[in-house]
Amino acid sequence: MPDNLTGWISLQRKLANSSLWTSEPFTRGQAWVDLLMLANRVQTEIWIRGIRVDAMRGQLAWSELSLADRWTWSRGKVRRFLQELSQGTEPMIVQQKNRVTSLISIINYDKYNFGGTTDDTTGSTIAEQLTDNSRYTELQGKENSKQRERRTFPTLEQWTEFCKSKHPDWPDQDIENVWNHYESVNWFRGKTKIKKWQLCVSTCYNNWKNSNNGKANHSHQPTLGFSRNQGTHNSGSTGKSRKGIIEI
Repeated sequence: MPDNLTGWISLQRKLANSSLWTSEPFTRGQAWVDLLMLANRVQTEIWIRGIRVDAMRGQLAWSELSLADRWTWSRGKVRRFLQELSQGTEPMIVQQKNRVTSLISIINYDKYNFGGTTDDTTGSTIAEQLTDNSRYTELQGKENSKQRERRTFPTLEQWTEFCKSKHPDWPDQDIENVWNHYESVNWFRGKTKIKKWQLCVSTCYNNWKNSNNGKANHSHQPTLGFSRNQGTHNSGSTGKSRKGIIEI
């Protein structure tokens, strides 16, 4: 290798937002440098669709779809590129995927940043720790479990969007009242945890329509939905129900 191609140069991270950098489809080398610039320098808390994602130093929380849009690539090309970087005898990244986004860890991240070391030290970044397969598998399982525990039920925005897609005439206030009720009881019906919240929507809507004759409910009391053929009854503001409610 020629002498002028050894050593290091510094790149200003502002380059990542420059039109000169993003004006054309990325090359493979450019995509790799882009990952280095997009990675977090410090631990960061990111909120995606109401779910918190913790990104450590040397990690970036970008989905394949987001990278495809940024690099002007197909999603398949992004997936193949990331797989290539994560495989081989000297992998360069480690991927963690969950239902929210893809968490990409740069291996030996400190080597690419001034103030770090160019030696292959162990334990300096989370990415280096994750290169141990058994440890990575364990951490990945714990992370996925934490994500499931954080929220298995909809945010108000998700609840409203789903309700409106099924029943456009259902007033926003009543939709919000129902969501507030379920949030207050931790998504329980009686003593049973609701498993599929989507199944509540139509019965709640029918209950609103029957009890209000198609008029908006301004009482701020949720019109909760129960099955007619089960002989159930909603007691309104007391939050108590008689026997026979459908446990979803």
